[in-house]
Amino acid sequence: RRAWLSEKAAPEILEWRGDLVHNVRLCVAGQEAHLENDFGPEGELERTLRLTELNRVKFVLRAYLRTRLQKIESHVIHILRKEELRARLSEQEDTFALGYLEALEDLFRESVLEKLPPQYKDIENQSHAGEGPDMIPEPNLDQHVYVRALEDVGTLYLEDTQEDVKDIKKGDLLAMRYSSVADLVRDNRVCLV
Repeated sequence: RRAWLSEKAAPEILEWRGDLVHNVRLCVAGQEAHLENDFGPEGELERTLRLTELNRVKFVLRAYLRTRLQKIESHVIHILRKEELRARLSEQEDTFALGYLEALEDLFRESVLEKLPPQYKDIENQSHAGEGPDMIPEPNLDQHVYVRALEDVGTLYLEDTQEDVKDIKKGDLLAMRYSSVADLVRDNRVCLV
């Protein structure tokens, strides 16, 4: 659940939690196999409660995967251009991102770009006067997020205000810019809520 909430609250795509997803899928498969056994009339309540919990776990897992796919769709060019971000994808997500980008480029080319003058036919550049791509949507790393400290962090330096946040202790809840805590989120020292 924590991985899903952090992924949902973070503006950028976070590291793929393949070990966690694999373990959850194994547990779900084991529980589904166990639920196929006959519990008898006296065990029907237990079976119903286990099935309800299993459905909750499957919902959280699907929500985590759906959130990641939405971020890939929103920032596909940005993610594929930056090796650091692309390395955060699973193999399946990388394949999806490449296919999605190809379909997106085909759609734009066939519906709009081929009807424009040559200087405007690039999907990444609005004008050739600028330095590099200027039409690639990027996540807003300066948006504010709520973070909960998972361990004692100590002093955190905020670059945007040139101030220090002193003595961040385990369990503290703070509101700050994502860019200030992005490294702590990636190191699992804080989680987003």
